[in-house]
Amino acid sequence: MPSHIVSWLVQSDIIDDEQTRLRGLLNPMLRLSVFLIVLDAGLALVLTPETIPTLWLNIMGAALCFALFWLMRRGQVYLAGGTLCVVLWVFMVCYVVMTGGLASSGLAFPGLLVVVGFILFGAPGAIVFGLLNLAAVFGLYLAARSGVLSVDDAPSSMAGLLANYSSMFIALTLVTAIGGRSFHSALRRIHTNDLVLAERNQVLQQEIVERKRAEASIRELNQDLHRHTKQLIALNEINRDIATLSTLEGTLRNVLEKLKAILPLDAFFVILYDKPTNSVSYPLMYDSGRFWHTQHELLEENTMTSQVLENGTPLLVNRTTEEIAIRVGKIILGDSARISASIVYAPLMLGGQIIGVISAHSYELNTYDESHRDLLMGSAYQIAIAVHNSKLYENIQTELSERKRAEQEFSILNAYLEDR
Repeated sequence: MPSHIVSWLVQSDIIDDEQTRLRGLLNPMLRLSVFLIVLDAGLALVLTPETIPTLWLNIMGAALCFALFWLMRRGQVYLAGGTLCVVLWVFMVCYVVMTGGLASSGLAFPGLLVVVGFILFGAPGAIVFGLLNLAAVFGLYLAARSGVLSVDDAPSSMAGLLANYSSMFIALTLVTAIGGRSFHSALRRIHTNDLVLAERNQVLQQEIVERKRAEASIRELNQDLHRHTKQLIALNEINRDIATLSTLEGTLRNVLEKLKAILPLDAFFVILYDKPTNSVSYPLMYDSGRFWHTQHELLEENTMTSQVLENGTPLLVNRTTEEIAIRVGKIILGDSARISASIVYAPLMLGGQIIGVISAHSYELNTYDESHRDLLMGSAYQIAIAVHNSKLYENIQTELSERKRAEQEFSILNAYLEDR
């Protein structure tokens, strides 16, 4: 049976956090009020029998508390809280009036409503009940001065003071404890919410970092895709140029223009190797924005060109500033006033044989990487085909010239024979 009563007292149709907070405060306050009413009545009966005529106030107070429990059960939490404060204030003022007015030992009881009003409704509640208390004290003063209120009924015994002040201190302690518990719970909820918010912010920041990383990866992939597309277009155009029979120099110059669009270079050399004579020729030498020409020469040993011709593998070199300084003053191809800082070599392969080398040069440090090496390798296959096609073209042109010269000589011989 008691458990059913407790369940009925705490049940409420709560719909928001503020009403939940008020309900958590009102439930213990109403129970405290019932306890204080019973305690005050018991102390009055034992210690101050002369105050028995005021016991009806205790009975009405207990009935009011149960009525407020019923309002809370119906979901009227704000109404229950406001009614509790107003009625308690009226009862306490009536008690003060009946027990001596300004001379009453219970004059401090209405001050409890300032604390209760603050706990339930915040600063506005404390201000309202503070003003009401000031108005009540001023009214009691005027009533006593005009003789309307007699102070002869004021309890003057030590037992009466003990009963009133004990009840007041107990009530103040319990009300403060309830309020402190509420504020502690609120602070704990705030701390918990802060932790949850901090965790969510951390997760959000992590998501932002991952999203930025993903966006950076996508941009990098798009750049790589754009670069590869551009390279494929250039290589396709090189294929078209190679498919057209032309002179070797003209074909190589067209290839150079396509490579300049996809490969950072300041110099570009095409070196053909003649194995029987161990000599090299330079059908294309481009450096510092102009074309250079040089004669056939023997292949020097212990050079990067000889290394690629011997191994048949590409070579990637990024020189340091110290290595560049060592090269100053040495005889080099092309513009001898400038030293290459970054170089990439690729062999020219045709029919399983190495017929030469191509090399791209840059005067900037650390210009080339493996992607540039692979790109130059792809170009080397096409340039090797271009060299082969150009030789075929030159052979055809030579054969046509010889045939034309033979036909001319045959025509001259026929004309001479006819004249005889």
